[in-house]
Amino acid sequence: MSDLPSTINASSILKRLVQSLIFRFAHAVDGLNENDFLFRPTEESMSMHELLNHLYSLMRWSAASFDLKFDSVDRSDAKELIKGFMTISESLEHHLDKINDEDLKEVKIYLKREDKHYPFWFLINGPLADALTHIGQILTWRRTNGNPCKKVSPFTGKAY
Repeated sequence: MSDLPSTINASSILKRLVQSLIFRFAHAVDGLNENDFLFRPTEESMSMHELLNHLYSLMRWSAASFDLKFDSVDRSDAKELIKGFMTISESLEHHLDKINDEDLKEVKIYLKREDKHYPFWFLINGPLADALTHIGQILTWRRTNGNPCKKVSPFTGKAY
């Protein structure tokens, strides 16, 4: 994981959250194979590929709150979804270096199904918290599918 921020403010805390997502996601997807992408633990759940598509959408939605725009990836290709997630997340991480707490007050997250904008805070409890949940699903599903991850410390951001 990246170095610790030198200051504590809202944007540095948000940046650290995004860095944590990047680390956890990269760890979760490292070594996934075609069999994993097709895996669906139950009939009513998403497949791993569908889960990756959802995670990609969550990060696009988060980045859009900061007016960051990206070309869409081929959503039928799980590896492209992984690359797209990383590209968007890393761009968001770097963008957070350039903003201050006053800028964050102006950030609005748009919820399409309600056609409504919400304050910055909803970015945290909405798509970013949801992304953490789904990254945990990837780790669980790949274990269930017989392809466990290498061991790392999410606390320190380092491999064992």
